[in-house]
Amino acid sequence: MISRPKNENVVIISESEYKEIIKAKKNADYMAMLDKSILEAENGGFIAKSLEELDDFK
Repeated sequence: MISRPKNENVVIISESEYKEIIKAKKNADYMAMLDKSILEAENGGFIAKSLEELDDFK
């Protein structure tokens, strides 16, 4: 950790650790989106379509 004025400290970590942190954040964001979608689906917030209806949609 590097102390800077006005409590604007910085931390130096390895690139691999940084990538792991970013990956974990993206995974958490994705899981939150899935949880929200599941909740919406459970509350009836979706429209069911057959494969034929989807083909007609093209």
